[in-house]
Amino acid sequence: MRGSFIKIVTVIFILALHLTNIQASVFINEVLSSNSTIEIEEDYPDWIEIYNDADTAICIGGYGISDKKKKPFKYVLPDSTIEAKGYILLIADEGNSGLHTNFKIAADGEELYLTTPDGTTADYVSVPALPSNISYGRSTDGGDIFVKFSTPSPLTQNRPGNAITETPVISLKSGFYNDTITVSITSEEGDTILYTLDGSVPDSLSNIYSAPLVFDTVTVLRAITYKKGYQTGTPASATFLVRTRKPELPVITLITDPKNLYDDSIGIYVVGVNGIPGKCADIPVNWNQDWERPVHFCYLDTMEQSQMEMNAGIKIAGNCTRTYGKKSFAVTARKKYGEDRLNYKFFNDRESLQYKDIYLRGNAALCGAALRDELGSVLCPGMDFETQSVTNAVLYLNGEYWGLYDIKERVNEHYIGRHFGLDESEFDMLEAGWDVLNGSFADFSDLRDGYLYYHTSLENDEEYKYVTDRIDVLSYIDYIIAESFFGNDDWPYANIKYWCKKKSGKWRWILYDLDVTLGMIDDSLHHADSPYIFDTQLLSVNDRYADWTNRLFRRLVTNNNFLNAFTQIYAYHLSTTFVPDRSCNMLDSLKHVVDSEMSYECQRWNRHSVEEWGKMYNDARVYLQQRPSYMPGILQERFGVSGKFNVNISIDKEGIPSDCEPDITLYGHSMQLPFEGKLFSGRPVSLESVFDTEEYQVKYWEITHTDTDSVEYVQNDTLIIDLTDNVDIRLVLKEFTTGIEDESDINSVNQHNISIFPNPASQRLSITGISDREEYQIYDLAGNLLKKGFGNSVETSDLKDGIYLIKIYQNNYVTTSRFVIKQ
Repeated sequence: MRGSFIKIVTVIFILALHLTNIQASVFINEVLSSNSTIEIEEDYPDWIEIYNDADTAICIGGYGISDKKKKPFKYVLPDSTIEAKGYILLIADEGNSGLHTNFKIAADGEELYLTTPDGTTADYVSVPALPSNISYGRSTDGGDIFVKFSTPSPLTQNRPGNAITETPVISLKSGFYNDTITVSITSEEGDTILYTLDGSVPDSLSNIYSAPLVFDTVTVLRAITYKKGYQTGTPASATFLVRTRKPELPVITLITDPKNLYDDSIGIYVVGVNGIPGKCADIPVNWNQDWERPVHFCYLDTMEQSQMEMNAGIKIAGNCTRTYGKKSFAVTARKKYGEDRLNYKFFNDRESLQYKDIYLRGNAALCGAALRDELGSVLCPGMDFETQSVTNAVLYLNGEYWGLYDIKERVNEHYIGRHFGLDESEFDMLEAGWDVLNGSFADFSDLRDGYLYYHTSLENDEEYKYVTDRIDVLSYIDYIIAESFFGNDDWPYANIKYWCKKKSGKWRWILYDLDVTLGMIDDSLHHADSPYIFDTQLLSVNDRYADWTNRLFRRLVTNNNFLNAFTQIYAYHLSTTFVPDRSCNMLDSLKHVVDSEMSYECQRWNRHSVEEWGKMYNDARVYLQQRPSYMPGILQERFGVSGKFNVNISIDKEGIPSDCEPDITLYGHSMQLPFEGKLFSGRPVSLESVFDTEEYQVKYWEITHTDTDSVEYVQNDTLIIDLTDNVDIRLVLKEFTTGIEDESDINSVNQHNISIFPNPASQRLSITGISDREEYQIYDLAGNLLKKGFGNSVETSDLKDGIYLIKIYQNNYVTTSRFVIKQ
């Protein structure tokens, strides 16, 4: 149930009555196209009220109702009777049965036609765009004058006292104007226009418009239409930025009644008298309340006039930054204000043209925090977690310059719905420890606070699998890598969000709020060479980082499979994502975008100087330059890697059609190919071939040890290798063939046609093509060395049933083959 609902039961009377001519007596009387308060049959549908103005009952069975002129009988009405001076209600919900039509009514405007059985138009209404819960109809039942109603009246008499005035029209759009402007305001003939210049909504005491207005400075104009006996409708609003500097960035203007911001009782921007403590405020403050106030929102890109403007709602947003003079806002579209989406493509890296809400983040200049936060959005999209898009803008609030802001995607239930096409009933979304943003906490609690609380080690692979069946382990690995590389001090007890598709999904992580990163805290614990984020934040339990904050990571690192993947994927990102030239260039680009605005921002808020801003930027840049060189040592001391080697990885596509897109994954993580970087020794490297077609398969992996020029061949789909020197790894493909594969493909590329038999083997394995002086080594599929020796006869009676790898060293070549033991 929503608020005070009007509950309606539609009763259909089917009577055998004398029919009269309905053309002059049956009308489309009232229409509601966006309904969220009037409950009808346990729903909130659009509806069309039909009124019978005759003195006798009328049956309208066989008549058509339609939103298409060329298709008047889109829906044919059943044998329904409207009593004299009575009504029926058509439910426009696509129900396609009885009084439920097969179409809905567009909230942005619709034409409706009522047609007699012989094809004569009985009535026609052009319904304008309507805000939520505002209806459109005849001012009196069956009358000729149409109005908007603030209180819809289905199945009851239309009341002129509920009519609202139309919004007047301002002759110029919001925007920048180089010279003095003249502005006209128009409305229906005979209506009085009232206006204000301070952002407040006009009332009966406001200025009466009588002639065009002349403005030669920045001005906020709001106007309403006044008509005796009518309620006041939505005001027209515009911000004219006349004879003022035009920023190089897009501009947002917000207009709201100053009382909504600064009134002690209802203002959201002040300490006030109705507040609550928290968010770094020890005393009750209004800005901590979850209050939303109406606002006129306008977005100006680099053009001079408005590109998008609408009415919406604003709240104060953020945590401790609420205490600052410059605050952040959440802007939300709702039907009650007009449109339920912000219809604009704010972010170049997103395809979406519609947003339920956006975040205007006000600490854009604070200690260079915005640059650090933005960098995560632009540096990490190739990593396997969700990121938050961001762009920059300048804000004017009620015509006053409010400085530099970030426009950001809000990471909430609308974010998941927009990016993954999921209804809110289809996923869970959590924040921090126990806060539920959508759905339920139960599933993740069962894992973190149940299973992982009692299972302090996941060394057993079955226990590890229990966890990885429930989390997207690659998403989690990339997420931990990013947070730990950036050195986020304000995490993981806060600024952590994660989500899961119900039933079939796994938990995934979302990267956001990277303000306190990249050495922003200037002490030894947060410099580029510091392991603080591991030792204190992720691997220990203390007063600040409670057990729940890092329990998942502390359990996962007890399993070698996780550590193998975590360390090698980390090495991969150090060679790609976090290469200093790449990250520093991106940071430079972000700084360049806002440089032109920084002096005005600093002057407006007097919180930091341009010089301080430059220092904070430089500190972040030094961190990005140095962190990659320190991370291998930090990982080596904590996670068992023992060094690093140069590794080049590529795919030989000779003879492979261009539409075949083979890929190589590192522990399942997609790689940018060709890869030239460093991976760790001390833990195995696992590479797997991936194809988008079944026409090709692995012929062999060619591993060239560049220091000795020795070459090794492996035929497996998955290559597991322990690095002991620098290597070039080349994947060679072949067309797919059916049947049982043998070792001939590998043998064909080595000089001596080495083969092994029998396969499967039990007590002994023989090798042909080598002398008794050549070495062999036997490994399990995890890469563990089991035994080694020399010669062409191998004792295997001590091996258990399973699949093994044998490496045969001959001159400068190494041949790897699979064999099976069956005792």
